[in-house]
Amino acid sequence: MSITIKQYNSSTVTPKDDAVMYDLIFGGGSGAFYGLAVTSPGSNQIHIAAGRLIVKGREIVIDEETVSVALSSSGTVKGQLYLHVDLSNTTTPAQWVSEAVATLTTLTQDSEFNYDNGVYDIPIATYSVSETAVSTLVVHAVND
Repeated sequence: MSITIKQYNSSTVTPKDDAVMYDLIFGGGSGAFYGLAVTSPGSNQIHIAAGRLIVKGREIVIDEETVSVALSSSGTVKGQLYLHVDLSNTTTPAQWVSEAVATLTTLTQDSEFNYDNGVYDIPIATYSVSETAVSTLVVHAVND
């Protein structure tokens, strides 16, 4: 029989332990809890204000930045920008992904994210995109 208490003097609480606890406390939700206003300043740019979000109990801090998103190779197509979080990627566990396609990719939201070094994608915005610019920006509520 093995019993482990995570929080006591001289114990070690790992990031996974912390995330599992917060995920349970906050009911498994993910989304922004501060900032992250999203705008399109023109051409293929999407501006994201600084902010913080929770992904299944893991806090992610976003610095203000302007992301250059993918443009269409021909005509106007659908586009989306999302935050891709992959716990198995120890070099770059969180990164922006954009696409310009006829049919948007279904985002991955692994229910066992914290237990199996999973993947969780957070939708940030969808839009129409041509060979030169983003239009009809729809900002997602980020909270799921």
